[in-house]
Amino acid sequence: MEIKFRAYQPEAKGDLKWWSWQELRENDLNTIFRHPEKYHLMQYTGLKDKNGVEIYEGDILGGLLGGGVVVWVPNEARFGISFGGEIHEVYFNELAQSELEVIGNIWDNPDLLDVSP
Repeated sequence: MEIKFRAYQPEAKGDLKWWSWQELRENDLNTIFRHPEKYHLMQYTGLKDKNGVEIYEGDILGGLLGGGVVVWVPNEARFGISFGGEIHEVYFNELAQSELEVIGNIWDNPDLLDVSP
């Protein structure tokens, strides 16, 4: 799996809020890691949705398993989908990937968390 991150900076305005993996690599990563209160890092799951969009932690998914948020499950070392704060035994695989669609993220679209599947 390709290891990539993106970052969200709540205090920034407009497009400057989001840092792509390339931007993170070109800037001082130590600053970002030393100040977790200023930056929210999200890891790439290694998968893309049915439209070819990369799926990251914090993304809100629609489709077959829609209305859930992508989360990292540390004690199981895998990504899962959280519905209403409860993590379901959902494993990303080829079948789910062909049905899922990134419809937003927890930072820009918190209103989508109430979307039903």
